[in-house]
Amino acid sequence: MSLAAWGCAAGAGGSGGDGGGQEPSSSATGGEGGSGGAGGGTGGAGGAGGGAVCGDGILAGSEECDDANDDPADRCDGCVVKCPEGEKKWPGNNHCYVEFTAQKTNFANAHGACAATGGYMVTVTSQAEQDFLFDTVIDKTILLPRWLGLTDIATEGTFVWESGEPLAYTHWGQDQPDDYNASEDCVEMYHVTGEWNDDNCTYEYHYVCEYTPSGL
Repeated sequence: MSLAAWGCAAGAGGSGGDGGGQEPSSSATGGEGGSGGAGGGTGGAGGAGGGAVCGDGILAGSEECDDANDDPADRCDGCVVKCPEGEKKWPGNNHCYVEFTAQKTNFANAHGACAATGGYMVTVTSQAEQDFLFDTVIDKTILLPRWLGLTDIATEGTFVWESGEPLAYTHWGQDQPDDYNASEDCVEMYHVTGEWNDDNCTYEYHYVCEYTPSGL
């Protein structure tokens, strides 16, 4: 029985005081039955306590994610974002990030590799995210730039993120982008300085993928 139901049942006992004199064995105490009403009032308090409900698929309160399932493989487990080993979580958006440096690849193949694992080439939307990426995700002891998910392939001079997010922040190096020899449409981050440069999309570098956990 729920606490609220118990309170109602106990509260009903208050009427027992009227019949206490009908049964000699309880005549001395029958009148005290009315105190049960107080119990009923307390029981009603059990209905309080709204707020986030983990597992209902609605992101609320202190939840980092809520995908209404128990599959930790989607990076949301118990309404907490849990990036797999090797990935880094940025508290700014609770996304997971990882760089791939085992082999070099061109921009198109990097794009395909991120998509094949449920992610996309990294999008950088603020100085805070830039700092996190450069300070925490990029291993600066490993040479070569890292491809970002930014290009002006569709329209020269109009850079767009592969993720579809608006271009609200940039971190270009000096005199960049310059479209050198009219052949540079993809953007990389220098592993030494963190600055951005447009480069030839067919060149082979390392890359960073970003993953949006389920339930955000």
